[in-house]
This record gives sequence, structure tokens and C-alpha cells, in this order.
Amino acid sequence: MYLNEVKFELKHKMADQSDGMSFKYTVEDVQRLTSITGAMDFCEFHEIDYGDLETMDDIKNLLLFKLKKQTARLPASTMMKKLIDEDIKKRQELSRVYGKLREFMNKVDDKLKLQVETAIPNCIAKITQYNHELVKDECPILVAGETSAGKSSLLNLLLGEEVLPYSLLSTTSTLCQLKNDDRKRAVVHLMEPDPTTGRETIEFDLKKTGDSSIQDQLQEYANSKERGADTYKFIEIFWPIPLLQGNVFIVDSPGVGENEFMNKVVMDYLPKAFAFIYVINSGNAGGVQEGRLEKLLKILTDPKDRDQLQMFDPESAIFVFNKWDQVPPDEEEEVRKKTLEKLMRCWQGLTEKQVFYLSVTEAFRNLRAGAGFTEGYQKLLDGIQELVPKSLQTKLTKHHKWIEFFVGRLTYVIRTKIMNARRTMQEKQEKKEEITKRLDKLQRTSDDVLLKMTNTLDDRIEKIVDGLHQFLSSPSTMERLNEWNTAELPDVKINAFVSSRKSPLFHDRESGFRKQTKNWQES
Repeated sequence: MYLNEVKFELKHKMADQSDGMSFKYTVEDVQRLTSITGAMDFCEFHEIDYGDLETMDDIKNLLLFKLKKQTARLPASTMMKKLIDEDIKKRQELSRVYGKLREFMNKVDDKLKLQVETAIPNCIAKITQYNHELVKDECPILVAGETSAGKSSLLNLLLGEEVLPYSLLSTTSTLCQLKNDDRKRAVVHLMEPDPTTGRETIEFDLKKTGDSSIQDQLQEYANSKERGADTYKFIEIFWPIPLLQGNVFIVDSPGVGENEFMNKVVMDYLPKAFAFIYVINSGNAGGVQEGRLEKLLKILTDPKDRDQLQMFDPESAIFVFNKWDQVPPDEEEEVRKKTLEKLMRCWQGLTEKQVFYLSVTEAFRNLRAGAGFTEGYQKLLDGIQELVPKSLQTKLTKHHKWIEFFVGRLTYVIRTKIMNARRTMQEKQEKKEEITKRLDKLQRTSDDVLLKMTNTLDDRIEKIVDGLHQFLSSPSTMERLNEWNTAELPDVKINAFVSSRKSPLFHDRESGFRKQTKNWQES
């Protein structure tokens, strides 16, 4: 698959100058190594730099990786390009169907058009809108995460170099789009044209100049809080990323839960995403922030109206537990089980295949040493390999289902119109009287049922409110609500404004109430 080719190219990018050498040893030679000193001597004999690797397994993996790299390597873009080309053809076919539907609706008489619009409000506008969304050549993968989860570190790992500023994670409200290109550069899109030059963008090459790192150059445009105003819409970062071909790109979003404005930036972009990667801090007490994920899922999957095309599929999501090295080995299984249970409660239809555990720090160390991928990172890349084609197919399936739904409703309206046209005046009058009687009976029945349900609901609400009030007022619950865990406190800088940190504090207290209420519901 194309991602395996990506792996080879990324490893090649991170490897040292010895990559061009031909190694005179076999897999069996590596497997026979039994000591760390023997492994180091073996590396020195074959002129292989083992960097700061200190364990036997890491050095053996490095040796096996160097040996494997002597095999032929295909271009990483081959399979991805084929996948994108097939997707374009399928979208063009569906677009033609949308065009025929729009052409048909423009030709029908006003009476039939009104009947169809009654069954499916704004159907003609929706056909135009959905066709535009279908042919739009964009497939963004949104990467989000909680503050200090290591989201930017993960993206830098995918880039193969430290490009994104780490503080960007918790201080920016500027979206960054990562796109594949051989020329390393950034394009900053302004909120308003420059009053002096009239320019709408600022473009510059990304390269180290003197004491200025690439991260420093981007930080100037990403850190909106320090500027005191929102000057930039988003930043496009072009970088050689074999994983991203065609119309697929990564969107680096602000930290979820930092404040309400940043949450809104993420929420506004979510419906546009065709895939979603969410980074979680394994070292944080409790790990999964259920309330935040539940809110995300609700926005992603709840259309504003019943006939609305819903693009996002919860299966097109990946959850990455970073900093897994901070979990004690003897607790890994228990933590894995509990975190998976939490995720499944708040993310409908989640499977274990969508959850990954790794340490970005360890993965970066291996890449710098030329030792290839850690097990956790390799599994994540395999997961992304499955995510991209699945998400492309999901996008097409959603459009196909809506077209099928529309044609079904349209057929029903036309069939009803034809049947009515064939009836005599007497039959129509009899049918009208029959329908009127049925509607009257249905109205009386529904009124009785509604009254009974209302009375029952009022009784149950009163009991639930009394029970919840007693639970929240109990000494044990009050004690738990007043407990402050240091892991819950926001990372406040000395020079930060207190007002900018109010939202996380109140949000955590709100999460506490929500957690206690959930415990009461489950008890």
C-alpha cells in the first residue's frame, strides 16, 4: 500500500549518510547478537551510526531497518495518486447525477415543484450546494487535541522535522493547513487586505536563517493572543509530505478546551473535515475528557434538519493516546481498558482499531537515530493508511444516500400526483372525506396520548429533580465537587491575563458537575 512506501521515504529522509552503503550482514547475524556492547561493536564495524540508542532492541531494530532499506523503493505517491484519481472519477459521475436532478427540477411545473419542496424543503438549493461540495477538490484531515496533549509534536513527527511551534498548541486561534509540496514555504492569509499594499496574503520560504528557526518564523503569525488581535485567517504550510497527495491535507487546529473562542474555531471547521484525528494526553489524570468529546460528536453528527446531508462518519476518526511512556508498564493493560471504555461511552460506534497508543518523544528519537519507526508509531501510520481511503469512500456514500433519498421522495410525489389524476371527481371527494375522518381520529387519539404522556413525564421529572437535588446536596458529593486536582488546572503563564484563563476554570467546574451527574445516572 502507498503508506508503506511513505514509510520508506520518511525513514530515508531521517536516516544518516550511511544510507547509501551496501551492508554485508544478514538478518541471522543481527538475531545472534546477545549483548549491548556486542551490538555497538557490530555497528561500528559496519560503519553504522547508532546515535543515542541505548537498548539492545533499539540497536537491533536499527540494523534490521538498514538491511531492509537495501531493497528497491517505489515512489510514495504511486498508490495515493491512483486512489485520488479513482475518487475524482467517482465524484464526477455523482456530479452528473446532481446535474440531471437539477435539470429535471427546473423543467417541472410550479405545482409539482411546490409539492417536492414541501416534502424536501429547499431541495433545489441543496442539490446545487451538495454538488458544489462534492466537486470541491478538498479533503481535509482535522487534527485536534486537548491542551498539552502533544498534538503539535505528533504533527512534527509526521513532517519528519520540528516545524510547528509547540506553543502554537495552546495559544493560537489560527488554523494551520499542512500541504504536500517540494518547496518549503508558508502562505499567511490575512483577515483584511493590507491597507498599504492591498495584499491578501504573505508568502515566505521556510528555512533556518541565522538564529531564527522555522518554528520562530511561524510563531509570529500563529500566536494571536500575544498580538492582541486576530489578523490572520489561516496559514498554509507547504512541506514535502509523501503521505499527502492530491486534495488531501492536514488541518492543525487550536487546542480544544483552551477557551470558548478556540472551541468555536474547531467546531466551525469540523463539519468540513472528511477525517478526524484526536490527540489525548495519556499522562493526564483521567485521560479522556468525555464531556468535550461528547460535544464534538454531537456537532459532527447532528444535522440541523432531517434532510440535511451529514458528511462526517464517526468511523472516520482516530484517537491517539500520546505520552504512553508515562504510564507504568504494570498499569498499561488496566489504563488501556478504562480509557477505551470511556471513549466508547462518548463516541458512538468506536472500535479498538480506531485507538492508538504511542510516545511521540520515543518515536522522534528513533527517527533521528535512523532506527525506523517504533511499534506504536507504525501502528498509527497503518491506521491512517486505512483512514484515508475509508474517508474518501464515506464522502461518496453520504452523497449517494442523499441522492437515493431525494429520488425516492420525488418518485412518491409523482406517483401520488398520477394516481390522483386518474380518479373521478366522486372518488376524489370520497377519498378526501376518508382522509379527513382519519385525520380527525388521529388528532383525538394523539391529544389523549399526549395528555397522558405529559402527566407521566411531569411526575417522573419531579422525582428525578428531587433525587438529583438530594444527590448533589449530599456531603460526599459536595466534598468531591470542591476537590481540585492539579492536573485539571490550566497552565497559566506569569505574564498571562487572568481573564483569558477564566473559561478553562469554569469549564473544569462544569465538567465536575457533569461527571457527578453522570455517576448519579449510572448508580
